[in-house]
Amino acid sequence: MRRIALLPLFGLLLSGCGIGFGSGPDGTEVFQRLAVQGELRLGQPATLVVTWEQPYPVDIDVECFLKRGKKAVQVLGGDTIPGSPGADPTDPEQTPETGSFSFDFVPEQAGSYKLECETPADDNNAISETVTVLPP
Repeated sequence: MRRIALLPLFGLLLSGCGIGFGSGPDGTEVFQRLAVQGELRLGQPATLVVTWEQPYPVDIDVECFLKRGKKAVQVLGGDTIPGSPGADPTDPEQTPETGSFSFDFVPEQAGSYKLECETPADDNNAISETVTVLPP
């Protein structure tokens, strides 16, 4: 009984040390939208379009994948969001730079997947969407 009573106290101590127990957000302030142009069919070309806003003064690398679970089964592309000189993400009056990337790809296998774009420097900075690749 005493151990059970100590468990919430232990959790409070860990949270005070900056250790979180929740998962990261589905999207971030950088990624705005993820869309596919074309029908997702095995062996047929499609285009992934990633729309972003840049509130930071530094370049941000982006990588996009087709994933099954957490495993990347196909690399769709990568690019860099250019830094916005003079940007201050803490300024609520700031209007971030906007833009988009597009990556052409051909699905290599039919099935259920997750399209995901992320920043390698911060794995909480990601956007994803569940999709189905249809047979030919």
